[in-house]
Amino acid sequence: MGLGQLVDRLATTRIHILVLEIPGHRLLRMHAEAVITVRGWVIADAPADADVLLVCGDPTEVFGPLIEGLWNQIPGPRRYAQISTLEALPPAFDSLPALLGDRAAQLADARQRPKNVEAEEGTPAASGTETAQHDHQGHPGEPPAEGHPVDGHGGHPGPGDDPAHHNEPAPHETPSSHADMDDKNTDMDMDMGEMDMDHMDMDMSGPAGIALASGDDGDRDGLEMDITHLALGPVLPHWPAALVLRCTLHGDVVGEATAELLPGPGKTEPAMPFGDRLRAVELCDTAGHLLALAGWAPAAAAVHRARNELLSGTAPGPVAARLRRTIRRIARSRTLRWSLAGIPHAGRIDARTRLLDWLQTAIALLDNAPAGIGEEPWPQTLQEIGTAVIGQELTTVRLIIACIEPARIRELAVAQDG
Repeated sequence: MGLGQLVDRLATTRIHILVLEIPGHRLLRMHAEAVITVRGWVIADAPADADVLLVCGDPTEVFGPLIEGLWNQIPGPRRYAQISTLEALPPAFDSLPALLGDRAAQLADARQRPKNVEAEEGTPAASGTETAQHDHQGHPGEPPAEGHPVDGHGGHPGPGDDPAHHNEPAPHETPSSHADMDDKNTDMDMDMGEMDMDHMDMDMSGPAGIALASGDDGDRDGLEMDITHLALGPVLPHWPAALVLRCTLHGDVVGEATAELLPGPGKTEPAMPFGDRLRAVELCDTAGHLLALAGWAPAAAAVHRARNELLSGTAPGPVAARLRRTIRRIARSRTLRWSLAGIPHAGRIDARTRLLDWLQTAIALLDNAPAGIGEEPWPQTLQEIGTAVIGQELTTVRLIIACIEPARIRELAVAQDG
């Protein structure tokens, strides 16, 4: 075995996958994360750490620029995949090692990647909106026609595109390989190792499209360069897929905030499992994200393991028993109590109580026992989300958003469309 082959094999042993959930495909995203864990691969938190960009669901038009922004930040060797059904998941993952190890295709991809082109001042982000017409589909991030990989050559085979792969359900080629993108165009919250990929309504007054702080009448101390406009979401780890939170920051404290929900492709869930089991899966998923944001990775992994077992059809009894042990650890943890103590109780938010209530409700559902009433549903409106984060630091804002149940997001989306 040559040195190059050895490097290729090592590079594809633990593939890092950045998962992008399209609204309405939460269950598909959870199945994908479960398969990634079972295979011993890694769920990436940022584009720089990813080998593969996996889009779960059919992207709507608003997600096109976001997908291209993510794709252009992923270093090579890389691969783009988009799945819409659970049946497409195994073949998509099975093909990834070989496709990432295709040196000729990866070299071709590297040659055609956009250079570090800066966006013009005062213009919209260089998000591929003009160059997207070079894509044979006309919309960046739009899923390709069945059996036709996406490429940037108007229908010609793209990097790594082999005719033998044209009938594979996934993965597809790049969303648009000629996108005129600026890798610096995306707001990044690198303090937490996480990213904000929202390109909409950004202040592009700075160099390379990076928004600069400035003073305004609402400035707390009257100093210039203290006001920044930032949009959180929809692409952030442990963040609701449809939510965008537009903030005005005073330093790292939120002065103003408005929340909105992006439209999805329509109601496509639930898929298997149904009923109480699906509800328990969602609660475990949400609790795991809150634990991860609070910095307790082992507990988050334990809760997500329970989620994955429920998705795979494991009997509920053993899963409930493991969840009980996890709840006891969480309830005893003084560190977690201290970590969540800074979350305000205004707006009926008690992060620790919510966390324990979610897990206890999941156990009750698995045991076919009556679930407790728990806290009053929050938020009642999108305005309540904006109100709850005002005066909070960004790290606290992330925890507040993690306290929102998926069911509330769906109900708010229905009310917004309605």
